[in-house]
Amino acid sequence: MNSQFLSRDQLEEQGFASLGEDVLLHSSCVIAGAGRISIGSHVRIDPFCIITMSGHLQIGSRVHISGHVAILGRGRIEIGDFSAISHGVKILSSSDSFTSAGIAGPMVPEECRKVISEPVMIGRHVVLGVNTVLLPGAIIGEGATVGALSLVKTSIEPWTVNAGVPCRVIQKRERSGTLECERLLVEIEKRKNVPNYFP
Repeated sequence: MNSQFLSRDQLEEQGFASLGEDVLLHSSCVIAGAGRISIGSHVRIDPFCIITMSGHLQIGSRVHISGHVAILGRGRIEIGDFSAISHGVKILSSSDSFTSAGIAGPMVPEECRKVISEPVMIGRHVVLGVNTVLLPGAIIGEGATVGALSLVKTSIEPWTVNAGVPCRVIQKRERSGTLECERLLVEIEKRKNVPNYFP
């Protein structure tokens, strides 16, 4: 029951800035600002996600966004190829200031608010664990992993394993095996005559 993904025609009706091949977007997702969202190829966005963009959102290829994820904000958000966004992750490129004078929330005039907006960058091969929160200005380097229930406010080094509140490095992540798997995937797709969607 209720396991429907949108058809290609339904996806194109949304008016995305760009849309790759083999995109699965569940019909229960809420999308606002589709004209500012670019989606690569072989992407799946699972049920009950909320994507509300005033800035631009770039989703790379071979990305999986699990259920109940929220992606929103005025700042640019980029999600690199092969990234995995686990259940309940929140990616925010805007937030009301918790320290400045002002009234929080969208139901007051802009001049009465103090909103912080900064880009959020998620590199290729990144894994974000269940219920992780990324705040404005978070930068996750290529191949980094972030454990469940973590809070990311700053930069995460490439190819590291991280967790905590605030998030911190636990150890290095093995790199060569992951990149070899990517190379093998590209080779398999060449043999099957599947277009290569990666730069």
